[in-house]
Amino acid sequence: FNIIRFPENFLQLPPQLTSQITTPGFQRLRRYLAKRYLQQRHALNLEHMLEIDKRYGPLDWRLYHAQVIYWASPETWRKLPDYENYIYPYHRIALVEAVYNGRLLYIPANKPELITTSNTELVETVHEYLHEHADQIPHYSNIVHDFHRFIIVNFFITRQTDKAIEIFRKYTAHFLSDEQRRHLTFPRFLAESMPLVFKQTTGSTREGMITSLLYRAFIMAATNQRQEAMGLMQLARLLHRYYQRRLRRENARLLPDFATLWQDAYRGILRQKDLDEALKARIRRLIPQKAPNIPVNPLWDITSAPGTAAEDDHHEDEHHHEKAQQTE
Repeated sequence: FNIIRFPENFLQLPPQLTSQITTPGFQRLRRYLAKRYLQQRHALNLEHMLEIDKRYGPLDWRLYHAQVIYWASPETWRKLPDYENYIYPYHRIALVEAVYNGRLLYIPANKPELITTSNTELVETVHEYLHEHADQIPHYSNIVHDFHRFIIVNFFITRQTDKAIEIFRKYTAHFLSDEQRRHLTFPRFLAESMPLVFKQTTGSTREGMITSLLYRAFIMAATNQRQEAMGLMQLARLLHRYYQRRLRRENARLLPDFATLWQDAYRGILRQKDLDEALKARIRRLIPQKAPNIPVNPLWDITSAPGTAAEDDHHEDEHHHEKAQQTE
């Protein structure tokens, strides 16, 4: 029953009862109180919650996605008369949104906004659901297209790089032409997918996108999501390198170096008035003010069609290296 979150006073047991927590009798009592609490407070049936969680989960029942899935799922409506005429758009939308931001990380003190992150454990279930109901979903191709882009970036962020690359190649094989695949590197794909993945950023510019990634990385680190924090930092470093290459190619003004952007992001997040003070204290304790060394080289040559794009980037690097030497 870990999906149930009880009121704090329920957990404040008298000392003489703490030794009884693991006994069968106490577990039966806990189950009874859980059912009663859910029924009276939220009008939820525990057995049906477990059924829904087994079918679509694991869901975070503290967030709205699980509630929408519970009430709008066909498993719920089959229990009602005339269910054949029901269409399930809210159910599908909540499933997809649960992948995007369906895991609660932190509840700031005296702040209305929750800090959430993606629930990658739902990816396979949601993908199967979308495929099974393709003929019932308006704009199915666009939804699946964006869904794949999101999960590729998210698997990279959560440091499941092999899985991200595998889906990246399947995605490009299905959605892109041979010519498009020949010129699409993995870093370019990540850069072009950022507006979809991070809908709310500190700016639409390249610099703003990197700052948003670093902000998110600092928050993930402060909420004990270390793997995700490292993935976001690596993505920020990768995009910085990608953007610098593009700007050199265009003979445009370069971004500030990564160390400068890191320090700006560090100072900026600590100045945010709407950020919980306890979270700021964790950031000060856990995040260095100077950017650490974040390697990205092994990912640079990954393409959907090995050959052209990676070689172009390699030759471009050689060209700028030679030009820099001549300037010196």
